[in-house]
Amino acid sequence: MRRALGIYARRYRFEHPGPEQFLAVFAEVLGAEVAATLRAALFDRGWVDFAAEGVWSRRAQSAGGVWDREGIRLTSAAHDEDGWEGSVVVRRRGTLVFPVDIDLVMADGTRRRETWDGKGDSVVIPWRGASALCAAVVDPDEHVVIDANVENNRAAAAGEEHFASRTLERIAYFAEIAIQAISP
Repeated sequence: MRRALGIYARRYRFEHPGPEQFLAVFAEVLGAEVAATLRAALFDRGWVDFAAEGVWSRRAQSAGGVWDREGIRLTSAAHDEDGWEGSVVVRRRGTLVFPVDIDLVMADGTRRRETWDGKGDSVVIPWRGASALCAAVVDPDEHVVIDANVENNRAAAAGEEHFASRTLERIAYFAEIAIQAISP
C-alpha cells in the first residue's frame, strides 16, 4: 500500500491526476483484484460484513456400514475414536472481497489460525484435533476496520460460554469515561 501510494505521489506530483490514474497505479503495484476492490469501495459504495455463522464439535467417529468383499457381506459399526471433529461456517456479506483471518479456539485454550481468501459467499473450515472446538473469531486482530457489524465476528459451539456479549465491556468503558470526567 505504501509503495503504491509512493509511486502514485512521485509519478503525478506535478500533474492533476484523476481516479483512473490512482487505480492504475494500484493495479500495477498490487494487482488487478486489489484495484477492482478499491474501485468498488470508493465508487460503488462497497461494504463488507464477515460473520461467524456457526461452530460445532463432537467426538470423532469412524465410519460404519455394510459392504460386500469377495462375495462375503461385512458389517462394521461406527465407534468413537480418540479426538474431536467439527467445523466452522464463516459468511461474507457485502460487495467487497478480500482475505480475512479466522481463529479456531479449542477447549484446552489453544488456537489455530486459518486464512480465507473471502471469495464466495461462505466457507466451511473443517477441524479435527485432540481437544473440542469451542469457538471461532473472525478477524481476531481487527485488520478489517470497515466491517459493518463486528458483533457477529464471534461464535461459540453449543453449550460454550467463552464469548459473552460485549455489553459488560461497554458498560465498563462508559463507567471509566464517567469517572474520568468527574475526577480531578
